[in-house]
Amino acid sequence: MSGTTTPPPAGGYDFWGRQIEALGDREAIVVLAETPDELLRILGQYSEEDLRRRPEEGGWSAAEVMGHLLDTEWIFGFRLRTILCDAEPTFPGVDQDLWVARQRWNRRSVLDTVGRFGVLRAFTVDFYRELSEEDLDRTGLHTGADSELSLDLMERIQAGHDLVHLSQIRRCLGAE
Repeated sequence: MSGTTTPPPAGGYDFWGRQIEALGDREAIVVLAETPDELLRILGQYSEEDLRRRPEEGGWSAAEVMGHLLDTEWIFGFRLRTILCDAEPTFPGVDQDLWVARQRWNRRSVLDTVGRFGVLRAFTVDFYRELSEEDLDRTGLHTGADSELSLDLMERIQAGHDLVHLSQIRRCLGAE
């Protein structure tokens, strides 16, 4: 694929590099397509009570991580379409901790959340599969990080983000 190969320097946004590192040489679209089934496989083994248990004070439960993944799917969906469609694309950062806390993900059905995530993810995978090489080179300004991100880089960040949080869910549940 074309586009930016490494994340731009962005102050507090060094997690982009960690997400790309987590992806390694895996194909991003494959990871993105497989994540909903992997989430169901992992989370379906546990009770809602187990999924809501926080591993440490201030940490997220598996239910909250799942809520964060659904939030991120909405956020990425907006950002991706902004980059593709707007003449001068810009998009803000978000406070992920506030999003998780204020939406009370720990009170919601985790399997319902996974189902909703799967529906949105299907749109995301279709979106990426339809992009041309020229599209993948399009960039938008992440105003929170003051950094340009290409659609190619966004795909790899998003896939790495999945892998980071799948690992986090396993740790929350004592499965890793």
